[in-house]
Amino acid sequence: IVYPIPKIKYLIWMDEETGECSKPRKSPMRGSVYRAFYELYKIKKYLSNPNLRLRFPYLELEEHRLLDGWSRDKKKGSHRYDRIPKALLGEVRIESLSDYGRLIPSDLPEPFTAAEFGKAVGERKDTAAMVLHILNYLHVIRRCENRGRYYTYRMNN
Repeated sequence: IVYPIPKIKYLIWMDEETGECSKPRKSPMRGSVYRAFYELYKIKKYLSNPNLRLRFPYLELEEHRLLDGWSRDKKKGSHRYDRIPKALLGEVRIESLSDYGRLIPSDLPEPFTAAEFGKAVGERKDTAAMVLHILNYLHVIRRCENRGRYYTYRMNN
């Protein structure tokens, strides 16, 4: 399975009526392999299959959007017209269950919570919790005692 991740994205706005395009602007959003776990959740029972290989290529791309939204500047609620890849910046490969362990930073103290994991990898707490849920399901990590009302996790050996 190949799931491209836009690491660097340039937005180009297109006016439908005139066909005029704006200058490319760099989007502040940064892609991450951790955000792909929302899609992996849907197939989590197949992730432990030894024949399944995952590829997450990091791309630099241009995204063309139509100025057809509902706000005053017509950007909110607008539609994507096209995405054009410009460069391949790297790739994350997952070929076995042990490769999932590389997604956890080595300097993260154990036990750790979803908030601590999210801070270490630069993601929001809900995204970090989704990643930890799937890694726990795959037995890469294990859920331990609670710290207050938060679950804590440890790496499986």
